[in-house]
Amino acid sequence: MALVHLYLQQNASAAIFLESAIRINKKHAPSYTLLGITLSKLNDFNNALKSFNYSLKIDPTDPITLLNLAILETNTGVSQSKIDKTLKQFH
Repeated sequence: MALVHLYLQQNASAAIFLESAIRINKKHAPSYTLLGITLSKLNDFNNALKSFNYSLKIDPTDPITLLNLAILETNTGVSQSKIDKTLKQFH
């Protein structure tokens, strides 16, 4: 359901469904990544960053998470060296 809400740009509803999914399975990295994307769309950049970082603790090489983290860093004015460090993990 979260993906449907995200697709329909009902981001607050998507966040609620993703938080429920995370409560059910705290080790599912893609749920944290999707929550990070959703929170970014809600302009909650601090919590989006936390979600991406937690996802990377579970799966440090997930390319979707790394790319979305780099996008968040770019959109929030993080230094280019930090963005480059994130992207190096992708390679």
